[in-house]
Amino acid sequence: MRQAAALLAAGLFSLAAAAQEGQPCPRPGTQQELPQTLGPGFERAGTHSFEAEMPGGGCSVRYKHPSGMWADVYIYQAKLGTIEDKPRDERLLSEFQTAMAGIRYSWEERQQAKVSDLAGRYEKRGQQDVEVMVGTASIDSPKHGALSTYLQVWSGGGSIWKLRTTYPAADKAVSDSAVVALGNALVDLSREKP
Repeated sequence: MRQAAALLAAGLFSLAAAAQEGQPCPRPGTQQELPQTLGPGFERAGTHSFEAEMPGGGCSVRYKHPSGMWADVYIYQAKLGTIEDKPRDERLLSEFQTAMAGIRYSWEERQQAKVSDLAGRYEKRGQQDVEVMVGTASIDSPKHGALSTYLQVWSGGGSIWKLRTTYPAADKAVSDSAVVALGNALVDLSREKP
């Protein structure tokens, strides 16, 4: 299972090629790093900065769960400027739609997998019940078997935040609740004031 999760991470985001591994990924507003441990046992495994190659590209942090599941957190502005902390911003919706299309493309075109049950919705996360966009899909991969994927997009501190994870469908009952708890913790961190 851990090997499958590690294989899934390879090649999913073209941005990874332009990343500077190990560079800090400060939170907008507080300029503090994301915590070493977050949510229900997710441990920070690495950071990447995309700013040198692509101004506005922000940074990412990879978290790993003891189960072998990984979760990538992206914080960026792209060329969209400051994103206000308000629900249903059109720029956030566009980023969400692009990310969902990327999920389908990366699995179907690059991995020859079948993507089904692609769904998007608004949900509340964090202590302040911040409205976020959540996307889910089922993936039937010839290489990796049955998988579930989760995407969460929201704004915080003037930036776009994106949480992305994929895990074996057999672990869905446990992994879904762990990912929601991680999403809640991230939303709270994204709304912290300096």
